Amino acid sequence: MLVLSALAALCLLIYHLGLDGPFLFDDSQNIVRNPAVQPAQFSWDSLVAAWGGNHSGPLGRPLASLSFALNYLAGGLDPSGYKQVNVVLHLVTGLAVFGLLRSLLLASALAGRRTPGHEREIERTALLAAALWLLAPLHVSTVLYVVQRMTILSALPAVLALWAYSHGRRRQLQGQPGWLWLLLVMPALTLTSVLSKETGALVPLLCAVCEWSLLGFRATAPRTQFQFRALYIGVTLAIVLAGLYYRTTVLDILQGGYHSRPFTLEQRLLTEARILWTYLGMLLAPDTGLMNLYHDDVVISTGWLSPATTLPAALGIVVSGMLALGLARKAPVCSFAILFFLAGHLLESSVVPLELMFEHRNYLPSLGLMLLIASALVRLSQRLPALAVGLTAVLLIANLSLLSSRCLLFADEFRLLLHSLEHHPRSVRTQLWAGDYYKLLSLQGPPSQAQALRARGLIHYRESARLDPAESIGLMEVLIWDAQQGRPPQAGVIADLAQRFRQQPASAGTINGVLDFSREITERGSRFPPQAAIEMLSALLENPSLSGQNLSTVLAAIAALQWHAGSREVARATYARALLSSPSDPYLWLTIAATDLQSGHLDEARQALAKARQYDGGELREGLDLLAADIEAAASRPDASQR
Repeated sequence: MLVLSALAALCLLIYHLGLDGPFLFDDSQNIVRNPAVQPAQFSWDSLVAAWGGNHSGPLGRPLASLSFALNYLAGGLDPSGYKQVNVVLHLVTGLAVFGLLRSLLLASALAGRRTPGHEREIERTALLAAALWLLAPLHVSTVLYVVQRMTILSALPAVLALWAYSHGRRRQLQGQPGWLWLLLVMPALTLTSVLSKETGALVPLLCAVCEWSLLGFRATAPRTQFQFRALYIGVTLAIVLAGLYYRTTVLDILQGGYHSRPFTLEQRLLTEARILWTYLGMLLAPDTGLMNLYHDDVVISTGWLSPATTLPAALGIVVSGMLALGLARKAPVCSFAILFFLAGHLLESSVVPLELMFEHRNYLPSLGLMLLIASALVRLSQRLPALAVGLTAVLLIANLSLLSSRCLLFADEFRLLLHSLEHHPRSVRTQLWAGDYYKLLSLQGPPSQAQALRARGLIHYRESARLDPAESIGLMEVLIWDAQQGRPPQAGVIADLAQRFRQQPASAGTINGVLDFSREITERGSRFPPQAAIEMLSALLENPSLSGQNLSTVLAAIAALQWHAGSREVARATYARALLSSPSDPYLWLTIAATDLQSGHLDEARQALAKARQYDGGELREGLDLLAADIEAAASRPDASQR
């Protein structure tokens, strides 16, 4: 316990170096500019709104969203407060990792596997593995990147669920009842994990990995062993049958998600094979130059030999997986490390049409690798203790040094930006970040430096557009920046954007950029001509990749501009078109109700408000109540029009 406490204190001390850093990247969308997680007071309604205040993933990740709201109530939008909570959660997860690995190794010894058998050896192995996991430099971009609390809050109950599972199995291997832990505690913790991020759904698969490599599907009582194996067979068959039954629907959903990506399903799978080896390199031989907040500069594999490392990377993954399956009896810890890493990446690094690479995806999957390293060092200490101690010291000191340097980088936005530009100059997001940084400095800094800062910012915005033909955010920022400084719109930039909108895949970044561009004009007072914006954004409607929610979002952005320009009936017609693509969007219905109220269509406003209430999950309740009061107040006026 003393060593664990010292480890936690050391980890806390080092991560404290990075607490002064700003909000980054998706923090803005999920926290800074998300009113649902900024409640005015602590109340049931505000907590309900926060619970449904995020739209990431199919479930909205409500537990993480609620935690952001509680953070806001405690300290407002001070990023250091949010990061302090992340660090504490990381420490608690690290302690849970120790408990899990200790429990797993004890159960594995009871199952007769060739793992550390003596309790003292097990304690040392679990402790060293937990230390390596807690101090891994790669995890800095998870812990000090506030929005990745979703990952941490999903990993913590996932580790606890696996711990509960291993404890139940340990009881069964001792001839005691363990079903309560397997069938009640583990599923409850798994559900908690899923409520922060969908990767929690992998917990049952990770339990199967524990069984295959470390526990052998064994139990002392023959009846318990039969029931246990029958349960696994039944669950596996149910999953296979469900997959076969819904295969067409699932494939359609997956393929549909690739319409807005610059890669196909096949290209993603080929690329991820290379990325998995990159992750392994970052974990086993950390290089802070390779690590970065953004990895959108990764080269997409367009064939087995393009680039040439694709084929050996894919073969290496297949061979490693097969080897791990076969090593379960002879080298269970090695088998566990490989299978746990691969299984942990199954959701985010395979067929789901997500972005290709993020460091936080290794937060939980890296656990098995740390156990493998720790087990090897503890075994070495039995034969060559001096060498083992030396290697352990070097490894920990190297990790501490790299961890400290990364934390210091995350404490200073400018240093972090320069590091990203130096090591990842082909990252579009890094170039956009640099453009935003210099834009803010030029607008808020000394007037004498504004022109030079503007020139630097424009270089980065234009570089982002040069690097990616589908990228449009940087060029839209140029137009808004010109408008903020009273400059006329650049016709060449508008024409370039219109062409990109028509021809390039409409990515999620493009859609968010269009929505933000519209709000700059309609809500934040930008002097960019609304009609020019309408004509430019309308080019997106000619893009064949635009459909569903994305089409609805673009139409709503155009409608807002039309309303702002005074073309109210045209705007109402455009909103009606948006509804055809997204008829159950409560935000869209709320907007339509507000515009109907402003134009005097009170009956239509009531109908739209009723629809918004029908589809609202609770996060819009306060806004809907205020709008309802406004509608009734308008209806009670003598001059009320019931058109």
